[in-house]
Amino acid sequence: MKVSPKSTIAAIVKAHPASARVFESHRIDYCCGGGQALEAACAARGLDLAAVVQDLERVLGSPAEEAPPDSLPTPALIDRIVRVHHGYLREVLPVLEARAAKVARVHGGKDARLEELDATVRDLSWLLLRHLDDEEQRLFPGILALPGQAAADDAHDGCCGGGCDAGEASGALELELAGMEREHEAVAALLERTARLTDGHTPPPWACTTYRVLLADLAEVERDIHRHVFLENQVLAPRVRALLVGAGGGR
Repeated sequence: MKVSPKSTIAAIVKAHPASARVFESHRIDYCCGGGQALEAACAARGLDLAAVVQDLERVLGSPAEEAPPDSLPTPALIDRIVRVHHGYLREVLPVLEARAAKVARVHGGKDARLEELDATVRDLSWLLLRHLDDEEQRLFPGILALPGQAAADDAHDGCCGGGCDAGEASGALELELAGMEREHEAVAALLERTARLTDGHTPPPWACTTYRVLLADLAEVERDIHRHVFLENQVLAPRVRALLVGAGGGR
C-alpha cells in the first residue's frame, strides 16, 4: 500500500492501527501530535522521509491485526479504552512505583538520575490514576448520555448527574474534553522525562534484573499510553465534538 507524505499521522493510524509501531520506533508523536502531516513530522525530527514511508508500507502490507478504531461505535470504543488501557494502567502503575523506588534505593549511588526517575514515576502514577477516575466517573458517562449513544442507560446519568439542560451539559462535556487533552500533554511530558532519565529505556551494563525489568515495563507503558491517548484525542474527542456541534447527530 502507498503512503502519502501529505497524510496526517492520525489519519494513517486511524486507517491502519499497525502503523503505530512504526511511529513508535521513530519516536514520532501520533497521539497528541497526530494532526501533523507525515512529511512535517519527519522534518521536525530530522528523519529520512523515504525511509519512514518504506517502513510504513512494509508494515501496512501485512494482514490487519485489529479493526480500525473509527469502525467502532462510541460505546464499544469507550469499552475498549476502559477494558484494555485503563485496566492495564491500574494493574501496572503500583508495580512500577515499587520497582522505581527499589532501584533508586539500591542503585542511586551509581546514577543520581534514579532518584529523579523514582519521583517522576510517582508523579506519573498519581496523575494517571486520577485521570482514569475522572474519565470513568465524569467524561465517559457524559458522552454515553448524549443523544444517539445506544449504550446510554439508567447507569449513565450524564456529566451533571441529571438535572441540567442540553446546553449546560454540552458546555460541561467540552470542558471535560479540554481537561482530558491538557492532562494528556502533562502525561506526555512525564513520559519524555522518563525516557531522558533512562537513555531511552536502555539499561547500563551494571543494571540488575529488577532495573532491567523496570525499564522494559516503562517502555511498554509508554507504548500503551500512546495507543490509549491516540484513541481518546484523535478518535473519541473529534467524534464527540461533532455530536455537540450537530446538536444530536451521532454514530
